[in-house]
This record gives sequence, C-alpha cells and structure tokens, in this order.
Amino acid sequence: MKETALSWADFVAKHLPEELGKKLRALIEAVPKQNTLLHGDYHTNNLMVQNGEPLLIDRDTLCMGHPVFELGSMFNAFVGFSEINSVNSNTFLGYSLETAQKFWDMALKPILVQKMKRRAMVWQKRQWLLVIPVCFVVSFAVRKKLRALQELHIVRQD
Repeated sequence: MKETALSWADFVAKHLPEELGKKLRALIEAVPKQNTLLHGDYHTNNLMVQNGEPLLIDRDTLCMGHPVFELGSMFNAFVGFSEINSVNSNTFLGYSLETAQKFWDMALKPILVQKMKRRAMVWQKRQWLLVIPVCFVVSFAVRKKLRALQELHIVRQD
C-alpha cells in the first residue's frame, strides 16, 4: 500500500509547489513498514449481512500495509470526498454529507480519538501520522483525475 500511496504522491506532486511535493513524499516514506491486512476501500457500501453475519465485500483492493492507510481511506469515504462537493457523499455512499459526517463523528472518530489518547506520548513523536490527511488529499486527487478521464471516455465507467 505504501508504494501505491507513493505513486499517488508523485502524481499530486506535479501539481504542487516543489517543496510541498517533496514534503508529501517524505511523510509517506516515513510511515513504518507494517504488514497488516488492509481492505483499502472500507465503507458502509462494502458491508453486507448474510444469515445474520456481517460480510465485508469488494475485496479487490485488499493489500498489506500500515493501518494509517486504511484510516485515510475510511476518512476519505465518509468525509474527504465530499469536502469540495457535498453531492459526492450522496452519489458515493447513497446518503447525505450530514449523515456521513455523523457516522464518522459517532462511530469512527471516537475510536481513533480513544486510541490516540492512550498512545498520545508515543504518537506525538511519530511525524508519520501526519500522512493521514495527506492520504485524503492524494486519494481525492486521484479520483478526481479518474473522473475527468471517464468524462473524456479515456477510462471505462462502471
């Protein structure tokens, strides 16, 4: 996953002042190597219930990496995509930005805050956590480019 994020950073860096592009890449490079299984596209549309059991679907983005990349993906799905255009939430998730924000604030953000409080002393020393907002920006830019290519019929729309 780290390699993918670095490729996104390289793409975005072409559209940023040189210093910011280098900083973006350095933040991602600073994420420690960790081989945790990541879904890569974790949001409510990829959860189903079958016979009373929750199922995580759409596993084509499964990968290995540091959990910070999964958190970035989750934030992006619930908040990041809709920060520029609030309609994106309704199109992507099927519900309003307000609902998505509530879901993030009530279900996901408290988990992160609780973990961060427990590990505050350790996490304060790790600059690589700044990569979370960087992942949101990079992912948004990549999806924006993909949409533009789809509109030009260069990339297939599903």
